[in-house]
Amino acid sequence: MPEKKISSRLYGAMRVFVAAMLMLMTLFIFYQIIMRYVFNSAPSWTEEAARYLFIWSSFIAAGMGVREHVHIGIDAVVNTLPLPLRRLTQYIVALIIFALGVFLTWYGWKVVGITYTQMSPAMGFPIGIVYSAAPCMGMLMILFSILDVMRLRGRRELKAAEGNYGAS
Repeated sequence: MPEKKISSRLYGAMRVFVAAMLMLMTLFIFYQIIMRYVFNSAPSWTEEAARYLFIWSSFIAAGMGVREHVHIGIDAVVNTLPLPLRRLTQYIVALIIFALGVFLTWYGWKVVGITYTQMSPAMGFPIGIVYSAAPCMGMLMILFSILDVMRLRGRRELKAAEGNYGAS
């Protein structure tokens, strides 16, 4: 299944990206603490950089959560449903995630466009870069919801093919 390969590679890249951001964030905070308490001169850019890295790592990690199905769900209720309703529920959840992803992408890019001329106070780069985390998460949500529907359809078609094979 090519969608499984795409999902796995993207997920691996996202894990590396989030890990690198968390390491950088930790280094910046450590550097700021050393500079503040040892040299009595803390740079202002480290706090801002750590905050922006935290925002990006949170949004990308939330996109990873969509792939892993760690979103809010009521498993106790869904698991009591008969199998056809359970599948329908999974399709509805994927549709809702897709719609939210479209919303985040569309309006996120509008916010990025509005804020791209605003500069960050300490580091001096466009704030739109920070806000672009939202549309990136939206695109991840769209991709993973599409891959989830493909997975659900593939499982259904596989079961149908097994049923036809067993009938002959």
